[in-house]
Amino acid sequence: MAQPGRAPGSGPGGRRFESSHPDLKFYTYILQSEISGKLYIGQTHDLEDRLFRHNSNQSLSTKNKGPWKLIFSKEYSSRSEAVLLEKKLKAFKNTTRILRWIELNPG
Repeated sequence: MAQPGRAPGSGPGGRRFESSHPDLKFYTYILQSEISGKLYIGQTHDLEDRLFRHNSNQSLSTKNKGPWKLIFSKEYSSRSEAVLLEKKLKAFKNTTRILRWIELNPG
């Protein structure tokens, strides 16, 4: 049963977890802080809104660490595909390795 105030089938924070939807595109993305150079890796179905939320301090993990610029994105037809790449990139745990991967795999 869905919690009050959340759409049926949504998880924590109201996120939907369907694997695919005919009208939605999903993205794996990498942001870079224009101040520190640190990277943030994530996935979303609305890249423009997600970048706005990162840059307006609405995301706890990137709050007060920006501004952020988008340095990589890749579009998928299912969330599960986007999550797979997100996990792969996060497993690198090394900024230099991630930047090299971007050079070899342009979005």
